[in-house]
Amino acid sequence: MIQRHDFFVLRQPAFPISTLTRFYDQLATHSFDDLLRQHYQNPLAQEAIFTASPTLYERFQRWLAGEVLPEQTKLLLTLHKYLIRMCSRATPYGLFAGCTMGRFGDQSVYRAGTSATLRTHSRIDMDCLLAIGRWLTSLPHLRAQLKLYPNTSLYSAGASLRYVEQQWETDHRNYFISAVEADQYLTTVLTAARTGSTIGELATLLTDLQTDADEAADFIEQLIDSQLLVFETEPTVTGRPYLDWLTERIASLADTGPEVTALQTLMNGLQQGDRRQTYSHIRQWLLDRQISPPTSDLMQVDSFFDNPTLQLGERAIQHLQRDLEKLLLLNQPAVCPDLDEFKRRFYNRYEDEGIPLTLALDQEFGIGYGSGSTLGVGYAP
Repeated sequence: MIQRHDFFVLRQPAFPISTLTRFYDQLATHSFDDLLRQHYQNPLAQEAIFTASPTLYERFQRWLAGEVLPEQTKLLLTLHKYLIRMCSRATPYGLFAGCTMGRFGDQSVYRAGTSATLRTHSRIDMDCLLAIGRWLTSLPHLRAQLKLYPNTSLYSAGASLRYVEQQWETDHRNYFISAVEADQYLTTVLTAARTGSTIGELATLLTDLQTDADEAADFIEQLIDSQLLVFETEPTVTGRPYLDWLTERIASLADTGPEVTALQTLMNGLQQGDRRQTYSHIRQWLLDRQISPPTSDLMQVDSFFDNPTLQLGERAIQHLQRDLEKLLLLNQPAVCPDLDEFKRRFYNRYEDEGIPLTLALDQEFGIGYGSGSTLGVGYAP
């Protein structure tokens, strides 16, 4: 039996389906090019294109101004696909579609949101946040004050320690498992870093073990470079907005006035109503600090339709529940041979014992996962 909460989330495209049907109805008397041009006179449609693909937007604007472009047919087909997307697909993405929240009541009060009720939230792309974090930790006066913590994926495997390391490529990141031998010095550093320690504090611990001060500092830097130690500024996907927290944390350190001002300027630029200006603001902010934009998608946009009167009545809910229960017959479990084999091998070896997932996935000390388990350290499921 399907149970419901006291609210529901409705997803809807930015434009009604009638916009698309009207477009096709008019093809008998108007050209494909003219109808597309007519639709994209709408400011919301233009912003939707910019939000989805800033690189496409420049060519799109030249076409909209009347310029004949090379490969224009390909551009028109792309714009046609985007038209279909923003009129018929309800999956939220940028300004193509959004969502709203409704309640249940005695009677249905249903009216879809419109562009007039559209509310958006702009945020900086995660790859850009990572680049900003790396820029901050490269500044000597900040690097010396920020705390270090062990890599959160770290686990013991026999006499060694293993962890997931990431490697940056031109346009993406690769992840693989790295291994290091545990010794007195490494164990001392990782134990102290569990509660957060600066580079200087960790280096001092090593000098207490009769280590040269320069060698101790170099050792800590090597641990940072190999990602065994990570700075506290690593972006998070839950909790407070990352930039708010980051600005507050940097402000708590000594002699960080210029960096705090820079972060505040960046955040203020996100409040602009015109996303094209916001995009330019973020890009210029990065370039002013010699930060190479890691992606063309510098910002992400979430769309919401304010619709406080949206309500579904009991009769509509009962009808939906009956139909959904019929559809459940089609909801057959997916077959995943790798997962089934992992479950079988896990139970045969560990039965009901609680095992860290990282250890279970280890191909040498655990049971591995999938056909890649024979590849040795460096394969990350």
